[in-house]
Amino acid sequence: YAYTLGRLAFNMFQPTGLKLVIDRVLQPILLLEDGEQQSHDIIVEFTTIDESLPQVRGIVRNQGVCYPVSDTVLQVQFTGGILAPHPSTNIKDWQAIFTEQHQSSQKSWQEKLMSGFLKLMFGLVPPQGINPETREVAFTMKRAPKGRLEILYLDEELRITRGQKGTVLVCQRN
Repeated sequence: YAYTLGRLAFNMFQPTGLKLVIDRVLQPILLLEDGEQQSHDIIVEFTTIDESLPQVRGIVRNQGVCYPVSDTVLQVQFTGGILAPHPSTNIKDWQAIFTEQHQSSQKSWQEKLMSGFLKLMFGLVPPQGINPETREVAFTMKRAPKGRLEILYLDEELRITRGQKGTVLVCQRN
């Protein structure tokens, strides 16, 4: 199944229409410094499949935090995202595709209106360019929406959750 880069990360990274396939999804849960919150990052490893561009592998990390509301419910909040090259990626090819992170002037008025709404509503700070050292591109959400996640099943090997929109996620625990 083919996705677009825009669909993976709130349309924050350019080119949003870049076609790709998902290679692997990870969700490490780590206790944060305050001892109450945990990380809720969703890490998506992908390979581009757009025939007009070099094939590269990359990683989108949708960053988030969560904390327990009850024994079976977590409050979740996304805080930003990072687009990074996979260690095996040719950096020149990566830069050829992702260096230009300014918002496209070819956006329709509907896309521009939605972008403005998201910036106002969620405090979205779009990418300011590519980091010359790490080759990463990042954005932040200062007023991110909150959601809930219900833990349906949890043992040493599996975690099964349901998001507030009904999406069920089955994760193998390591």
